[in-house]
Amino acid sequence: MFFEPRQISRIKEGDSLMVIASNSKKYYLIYSESVNDSIQGLFWKFENQTFEFPSSRRIAFSEIEELRVRKFNLGTTLGVGIGVPVMSLVIYWGVIVHQAVSDLEDYLDDN
Repeated sequence: MFFEPRQISRIKEGDSLMVIASNSKKYYLIYSESVNDSIQGLFWKFENQTFEFPSSRRIAFSEIEELRVRKFNLGTTLGVGIGVPVMSLVIYWGVIVHQAVSDLEDYLDDN
């Protein structure tokens, strides 16, 4: 999939983008706007290096080889954010209860 400037019309402020530049470098940013044939956003990762302090930058359309959009999904975000800790607690308490039942069975077998 190659970049076409008309793709910009489908991007909304706040969308997470991965830009593959013509030099094959990967940039990750939160989209702000498109200005003078370039996209502007908060760059938070380059290749495999995450920035401690994201910075606002632009990248020209002419430098973009490919553009991938990752839409923010509140349901998925909340589901993962709440589901993982809840499942961890369920597993933790399941192990605790299983161990307690096992210990009780051993105790009753010994007596």
